[in-house]
Amino acid sequence: TLICQLEYLISFLPNIKIKKNVNYANGEIDLIAFSEIENTALCFQVKSTIAPDSARTVERVTDRVLEGMKQIQEFEKWDALQKQTLLNKEFEVTLNDTSIINLLLTRSCAGSTGSWVINDKYKIINYPLFASIIAQKVKSDDLSIKNINKEIETAQNDLLSKSKSKVVMDRLQIGKFIIEFPNIYSEFQDIIAINYSTFSQLKEFEEPHC
Repeated sequence: TLICQLEYLISFLPNIKIKKNVNYANGEIDLIAFSEIENTALCFQVKSTIAPDSARTVERVTDRVLEGMKQIQEFEKWDALQKQTLLNKEFEVTLNDTSIINLLLTRSCAGSTGSWVINDKYKIINYPLFASIIAQKVKSDDLSIKNINKEIETAQNDLLSKSKSKVVMDRLQIGKFIIEFPNIYSEFQDIIAINYSTFSQLKEFEEPHC
């Protein structure tokens, strides 16, 4: 499952403790990755939807991502003391002022543009891109998690730049009718190349690990 694959990726970072399916009064956090050394916790909501192949499935993926957003917002309703108490209990520590970073992980995409309104505040990351970030961290021996939000933002911007994506109005003629529709073009080869370094560093990142 996607949660197990996420656990596999995080296993490459030393001194990180992991708790899955952490329940609290208002809901559940799918996975928490905690660094006592950095006093930082990554709180993941994981939405393991398949890649959409139609307008209907795009809508379904969007709904799941928005569901994850609501789960993050529920956790954010807790004050700092409540969050700290939860983390201290789950990881058997007595710390203060832990930095909590909420992330939303998907299998492939996040659906329509309606999902992306949260990305400025809570980063959305899909599994292959997160794997590429971990692979780069392993390669460069930078194993810190405290700047993960900035690293995700950099990876997202790099992906946008390399994809050279653009929307072009195309035409399709069916008999005497001409249908005009927006089509997205991207440089897929440049995007695929991002995965090469991932495979070289994380040999089993595509395995289920459960």
